[in-house]
Amino acid sequence: MTSTFPWDPIVPSHDSQKATLKKYVESMPAFSPATVKIIALANRMNTPPAEIVAAIRLDPVLTGKVLQLVNSAYFELAQRVTSLNRAVVYLGINTIKNLALSTAVMQTFETKNGELANLIRPAWRHSLAAAVSAKCLAQAAGVDPKTLEEYFIAGLLHDVGKIILMQAFYGTLPHDGNLSLTAERERYGIDHSQLAADTLKRWKFSDDLVQAIGTLYNPAPDNRMANFLHLADAMTYRLELNGQPGGTYNILPGAYAAIGLSEEKVLFGLASAPDQIQKAEVFLNIASSTEKVVEKE
Repeated sequence: MTSTFPWDPIVPSHDSQKATLKKYVESMPAFSPATVKIIALANRMNTPPAEIVAAIRLDPVLTGKVLQLVNSAYFELAQRVTSLNRAVVYLGINTIKNLALSTAVMQTFETKNGELANLIRPAWRHSLAAAVSAKCLAQAAGVDPKTLEEYFIAGLLHDVGKIILMQAFYGTLPHDGNLSLTAERERYGIDHSQLAADTLKRWKFSDDLVQAIGTLYNPAPDNRMANFLHLADAMTYRLELNGQPGGTYNILPGAYAAIGLSEEKVLFGLASAPDQIQKAEVFLNIASSTEKVVEKE
């Protein structure tokens, strides 16, 4: 059976790169049946929480990861949650779905190659900073609290394409994590933003998230999530939230108006970002954790 990918129409000069990307993506482990089912259930209207809980329980590892995340410093619960039933009641179906998806995606990119792991770690650190920044900005703009985790997940996954390029071409046509979009297109025939969108679409993420990530560097004025990502991504460099100084950024003139915040209010909304990023680092730690957490009713 022939496998088709959204980036198949790469120009002939990039045939080798296209073949490498296709081989790499085909070799990536599929999401567990539990994660696939969670996506389908969460995208349905009025799904009973009990069905989500039953889907998570199909995968003991996923169960443990979700409980680790729910009980992390990021959520600051007063009492420890030991059952999925309570986790779903407290967090809601969409948050549970996003926690499961983010963990599954990050585990997909785990590597035992220490040099490669060190190479991609700054990309995850930047993604985490963008995730926190996107959520902070959405909160400052008065976005529905029930959807705030969607902005966090969008930020966390926006550089998935860069990580794919770094891993797929490691040792052959390397990506050092700092190539411009133009340089990526010249070297690989596709940039990391489009590659991320294509990959997340194949993984059945929402159309809104896919479109936002695919257009975040040049968002349409009416695509609010893309503009939140655009500003969050740029601000991680402007405010040096990535854990290291430097980095170029470009903010489109209409981005502030598109999210309904002035530049002053954006900066005010990100005042707590450094502390929030420190707490949110649990997402990176749990993704690579080998700790086993067992549900208790």
